[in-house]
Parts: sequence; C-alpha cells; structure tokens
Amino acid sequence: MAQDKPDGPITFVNQFTLSGAPEAFEKAFSDTAEFFRKQPGLLTYTLHKHVDDPNKYVNIARWTDYQALRTAVQHPDFPAHAAALRANATSVSNTYVERFGFTA
Repeated sequence: MAQDKPDGPITFVNQFTLSGAPEAFEKAFSDTAEFFRKQPGLLTYTLHKHVDDPNKYVNIARWTDYQALRTAVQHPDFPAHAAALRANATSVSNTYVERFGFTA
C-alpha cells in the first residue's frame, strides 16, 4: 500500500556536488530558481554553499503541499532546467514533512 502524502507544507532538500565550474552551476541554479518562483505553491527557495567544501551546495525549498511540488517538476519546461543542473553537478534529493517548528 502506498503511503499517503502529507496535506500541509513540505520541505524539499537537494544536495549538489559540483562536476563543472561553480559559475555555470550557479547560473543554471538561478535560472531554475526563477522558473520555480513562477510556480504556484512555492513558499521559499534558497541555495546554500557548504562552509568547508566549495564543491557542495544544498537547495532548500518550502512548498505549500506535496502536490504543488509534483506539479512544478512535471511542468513541461522543468526537464531543461534539470538537464542544465545535471550538466554541472550531481545531486541527491529528499522531501520532508515538518514535525516541529521552532521560533527564535
């Protein structure tokens, strides 16, 4: 039996290891971020560079729900963005549902 998908906000984390020039990766990521900003359901989308390893990055995106993320990555324009990222980095992605919230 398939596990039910969460109804509420989800967090998508994608870890990248560069295989090309950082400038080319960051340009491809910027283009992808612009694409995602236009998709319904995106709350936040950020790229972080690893402190100790300049070849590692992580993207953290918050979506209103799982279906919004699925709809965005099934958009006909998304494969070109994914290919541009893959040309410059390998990646591992995971999707998380929030369990606890902390405020400062």
